[in-house]
Amino acid sequence: MHFRFVSIIFSTAVLSSGVISMIFSFHGKFVHAVICVGIAALCAGLGCTIGERFHNISEIGKSYRSLSELISFGAAPSIIIYPVLKLPTFSLLLASLFIICGALRLARYNITTTSNPNCYTGLPIQAAGLLLTLLAILPFQWEMKVLIIISICYLMVSRINIPRFYMMR
Repeated sequence: MHFRFVSIIFSTAVLSSGVISMIFSFHGKFVHAVICVGIAALCAGLGCTIGERFHNISEIGKSYRSLSELISFGAAPSIIIYPVLKLPTFSLLLASLFIICGALRLARYNITTTSNPNCYTGLPIQAAGLLLTLLAILPFQWEMKVLIIISICYLMVSRINIPRFYMMR
């Protein structure tokens, strides 16, 4: 089997998990939605590992992976966190900010070459999405959650070097 297709299959699993997460969120099943984001992270990690190992990811594969990650680690976590904050207008702005910063992070990743293979520039969207989904189910006060969300958004678009722990983007 051609390994390029394996990467596409994992990207499809990431995208599917994100869509299913959003559907669970629409039905108020937030724990299920969080689990789906976790499954998406596992699939993204495996897909990136395979793609990096065999060095055969096409341009369309890169774009597809980024779009899949924007849905699963940008849109799905934003939909999970929105009702949790219980601040209608402010929650909407924070959810939008998170997606925008995630999109900017992915766009920058796709056009830059890394000078340090052991670090990422800015927080990868997978880690940011996982943090946001966990924040939704942890018992923090809403003020603390707002501060953490703003910090995560900043870290995604920052130029801070983040050590690579596993294959994130």
